[in-house]
Amino acid sequence: MLKRICSSISLLLLFLSASAQAGLMVSEQKVRLLPPSAPNTAAYMQLMNHTNKPMELVGVSSDVAERTEIHTMVEHNGMMRMQQLTSLVIEPMASVALKPGGNHIMLIGLKQPLSAGDEIAITLEFADGSQHTVKAKASAEIDAKDSGEHHHHHHHH
Repeated sequence: MLKRICSSISLLLLFLSASAQAGLMVSEQKVRLLPPSAPNTAAYMQLMNHTNKPMELVGVSSDVAERTEIHTMVEHNGMMRMQQLTSLVIEPMASVALKPGGNHIMLIGLKQPLSAGDEIAITLEFADGSQHTVKAKASAEIDAKDSGEHHHHHHHH
């Protein structure tokens, strides 16, 4: 039922792009649930730009973490490492997936452990000064090939 409502809303948004905010659609937002001792975690979502102008994501923030940053994964000497991005462009009538193994949002220095089902507010900040706050549910079930990619300082043998 909820998926049907979301599909209807997304179709409606396709036709009603009155402003940059109406033209941004966010779906599939989740925050990776890690053991309570983990100081950091990652947030994932699908960002869709239904306008005729590029949207540039220049910042992210959340009350649950000391710092919130946009990251990507890059290969360095045969190892995948995270790298902070200063911005992320969503081209007109296109979407960007924030997902495990690619671009994602890091929640650094969690102020308290997260529990399954917690709704975390994340504010997306754009170059034009607009902001869009989304709610992401904490979930241990994140589709990923490598579930260990967001644990910093892993040693592979």
